[in-house]
Amino acid sequence: MKLSQRSGVARSLISQLENGKRQSTGIDTIYRLALALEVSPTLFLNNEPPSNVHYKEDLSPFVLNEGSQPYLRLAQKAEKSGLSPDLLGELIDIIVRLRSTPPLS
Repeated sequence: MKLSQRSGVARSLISQLENGKRQSTGIDTIYRLALALEVSPTLFLNNEPPSNVHYKEDLSPFVLNEGSQPYLRLAQKAEKSGLSPDLLGELIDIIVRLRSTPPLS
């Protein structure tokens, strides 16, 4: 389900916020987006990432992009399952190699 459907916020407004064409919005919108993304509304109120979230600035658009949510949920599942980032990276590399290898005849 798309973020606009989950939050009740217009897709055009979400797009403007994602692309930086709009720099601010109402508290109701912030609350609805945060609820739909399952994050604290304070995440949207600061220019700086929260102190307990450690990601580089170039990841901010990815984290806030509605299309990224399935990937973030998989990362969360991997963490809860005890998979380290290194092991998860190795598994992804294996999958990529397997997909690029021609099938045996």
